[in-house]
Amino acid sequence: MLNLIASAEMPQIALGALEAGLDGKAIRRLAVLEHPTYFEVAEVLPRVMQELGLSQIPIGEAAVRVAKQIAREILNSEDDPLRHIPICRRFRTRAF
Repeated sequence: MLNLIASAEMPQIALGALEAGLDGKAIRRLAVLEHPTYFEVAEVLPRVMQELGLSQIPIGEAAVRVAKQIAREILNSEDDPLRHIPICRRFRTRAF
């Protein structure tokens, strides 16, 4: 897991799923958590992923996918690519 989303952000993501018409017991449970801990999210997340039809991919593959998306965003923007070196290094480390 890349751990790019903080536990505190997960209920808002679950609310977004509900608003988009994706419903399930685990999604609703995640949506109502107030100030969730890592462990509370970790307990319900596998069932949420199952309800959403998502599967986990190897951490290296996930890191490569995110790094490629960041690279596309950098190339499509006028932002200074050197500013993004720290995050690219972080994903490179996780990819291998």
